[in-house]
Parts: sequence; structure tokens; C-alpha cells
Amino acid sequence: MIAVDPSSPYTGGAVLGDRIRMGSNVGDMDVFFRSMSARGQLGGLSMATADAVTALDAFGKDVVIVETVGAGQNEVDIVRTADTVAVLVQPGSGDDIQTLKAGILEIGDVFVVNKADMDGAERTLAELEEMVHRREGSRAGLDAGHHGVAGAASGDADSDDARSTNDDARSTSDDGGSAADQWTPEVLRTVAKAGDGIAELIAAFDAHATYLRESGAIAETERRRYASQIRTLVRSDVGALAADEIERHGGIDALADAVRRRETDPYTVAAAIVEPIADCVDERADPDEE
Repeated sequence: MIAVDPSSPYTGGAVLGDRIRMGSNVGDMDVFFRSMSARGQLGGLSMATADAVTALDAFGKDVVIVETVGAGQNEVDIVRTADTVAVLVQPGSGDDIQTLKAGILEIGDVFVVNKADMDGAERTLAELEEMVHRREGSRAGLDAGHHGVAGAASGDADSDDARSTNDDARSTSDDGGSAADQWTPEVLRTVAKAGDGIAELIAAFDAHATYLRESGAIAETERRRYASQIRTLVRSDVGALAADEIERHGGIDALADAVRRRETDPYTVAAAIVEPIADCVDERADPDEE
């Protein structure tokens, strides 16, 4: 299991409380827990999460579970990382309203109301079932991809991430079948401490895995995952090149001071930093112009 914890926007540190919560499993040789900080990433996952999943798969782990920092309008990277996405909702804590606000309805393959023995659980279940019904109705005749992530990327999400998410969704829909073939999310109830509903939850995961295999959607999911990894790595490498170029221009503080003194503006500074990188790309793309 990979558990991603939110990090401080000031120090970059994280509590990694999962190591405390999962302490009872330390002696279980069949289960491996890895906690990691999100390190300021806005998608709900650490940049190294996909690599950790790949490593655990290489180690022969049958199932890899990824716990994100939470779900909001931007925390949808899990869609491009996991085969099956489970959205966990707790009754009586405002999560039902947050579900409506955040748009996480579009990213879930299975919805789980945990602590279903609490007051308000029936209301939360009913609301989720109603929203799933509306989701399926609104998707009729539309190619929104397996997870319907085109909708999840709208709103306040970062424009670059929204574009890449929509690109992933479109690439999935090219051969994704008709709307009738789409997976209809299940809404389940569990009481984790008592073990209630866990068997049904595992059965839902198995059913979704079967759907992915039999419909051919698993290939589309893998294509989306690798496309996301390529974009992430390219952005990271280009960002490192840009950071080096910033240092060649005297460092970010010196550039910011120049803007503060009205000697230049952020757009001019950014263009000066990107220009040599763009020139190298252009030269590589058209070597005959040398």
C-alpha cells in the first residue's frame, strides 16, 4: 500500500501519520506500506507515486493500493494512476456536500460510505446513488472516457492539467465502446472496524477488474497511465532546465527585484528564460536550417 500525505506549503514536510495508523501490520510479511509526502504536488499524489507502484508491481505484489491526500477539484491524478478508483465518503462530516462541490463524482468507479453505522449514513448513501444515476443519465450519448474525467478536470483545475486530462479522456474514448458499455459505479456501505461490507467491497473491485479485462478498457487505462507519466517526466525535466536558466540570469530573487523596480516585467523575464530552451528545440526539429 502506498499512502500519500499532504505536505506543508512552507517547509515541505509531512507527518506521515499512516505509519502510525498502520503500526499493527508491521509484522505482516504479506503486506508492505510505504508512506510518502505529496511535496506540494496538487494532484493528490506524490510525483514518485507512479514509480513506487511500478516498483511494487516488479516485486510481485498482487494488489497495490494507493491512498491519496484527499479529493477536491484538483486532486484527480489518481484517475491516471489506478485501474480502479474508490471514493471514500464519511457520513456526518460534510463529505456529502463536498462531493457535490468537488466534482469527484466523475472519477469514482466505486463509492464507499464508511462508518455506515453512524447517523446520516442512509442519507449519504441515497445522495450518492442519486448522483450516480444523474451521472449515467448525463453521460448518455457522450464519450467521456472510462472514468468520465473530462468533467473532473473542469472548474478551478489548473489549465495545463485540465488539458492533459481531457486529452487522456479523448484518447480513451477513441475505441472505448458505446455508452451502454460503460461501467456503472457501485455505491456500498462499510463499517471498517467491524469488517462489515468488506467482502462486498472486494467483490466490487473484482467485478470492475473483470469489466476492464473483458471490455478491453484495461489497455486504454494503461495507455492513459503511461501518457501521464511521460508528461510528468517531461515537465519535470523541462522545469529543471528552466531552473538552471534562471540561475544563469542571476537567480529568481534578482529577477524578482528587477520586476519590483519596474525595470522589466514577469512576461519579459519568462520569455528570456524560455527562449534558449525553445531555440534548442527548434534547432533539433529542423537541423537543415543550420
